[in-house]
Amino acid sequence: MVKMMLSKQKSKKGDVVLSFFVFGFIMAIAFFLYISNLTEHANKIAELEKIESELLAIEQANERLERYTLEENRAEYIEEIARTRLNLAHPQERIFHIVPAGE
Repeated sequence: MVKMMLSKQKSKKGDVVLSFFVFGFIMAIAFFLYISNLTEHANKIAELEKIESELLAIEQANERLERYTLEENRAEYIEEIARTRLNLAHPQERIFHIVPAGE
């Protein structure tokens, strides 16, 4: 009878210890998944902000190009292309390029 009681107590202790380890394992997995989701969320937010800034730049470029399509702004567009892409200037104009120190 005493042996039966001792074996029941041992099995109860074993069940408690096993339950504790299972609970701890489940909590560790839950914590890992939580941290993983937080980092993924932060990465997605950073990606969204980058895409939004690119979208803003594209919208501004589109507005500038739409402005150039108007007849009265075509000369401005031609001048910008000549200055930026072809490195041209007006006949009496001098262009100075400022080079930072150390270069």
